[in-house]
Amino acid sequence: SISGVGHQLPMSGQLAYAISFLGLDSTTTPSPSPSATPSPPPPPPPRR
Repeated sequence: SISGVGHQLPMSGQLAYAISFLGLDSTTTPSPSPSATPSPPPPPPPRR
């Protein structure tokens, strides 16, 4: 249907807009932007 075809195009545009809005496209490091919510450190390995 036409609505299905039109739904694919803006999706990539919204993704690019979201990335630009979050400033992720301006970072030169592969890691997420430090301004993003930091993920908790990994739990220590279980001691055996």
